[in-house]
Amino acid sequence: MLPRVAPGFAAALVAAGFERLATVRAGGASEVYRRAVLGPWSLEARRGADGKDHVDLGLTVDGEGGTLVGPVHRALSPAALASALPHIIASLEALARAADSLRCPDCTAWPVMREGPEGPYLACGEPATARKPFDATDRPCRRYLAMAGLIVHGDAGAPW
Repeated sequence: MLPRVAPGFAAALVAAGFERLATVRAGGASEVYRRAVLGPWSLEARRGADGKDHVDLGLTVDGEGGTLVGPVHRALSPAALASALPHIIASLEALARAADSLRCPDCTAWPVMREGPEGPYLACGEPATARKPFDATDRPCRRYLAMAGLIVHGDAGAPW
């Protein structure tokens, strides 16, 4: 079954100029909402990777529902999304204009959101080189990034 964005979230996204797309990626088929930003960048919204009823929104350069690059905004309800969407769009458009600031300072890959046992975290998109000639173990690039990995928007106390 195609993981779908709940109707309340979808209405807020369409009102903000997002288009609905069905994509197929490694995890299977999914529904995403996309809005072009600048150059290769797009804003993309999709149902949360953990299967709960919320929406994750971020930047992507992949036209097929790829990984979300940089900080991801999570809206917990349609009302929170509608309230925060102008701020989210403005902040992600600013990041797209300054795309090189999203790159890992060590390996120049774009950091992406990954799901871990303790929730989402910001990780490097490139594995580091193995230490021994025949060591096939991927060791993630170790670097310091001064950005939030996940920004959560709820209904109470939204500043915008």
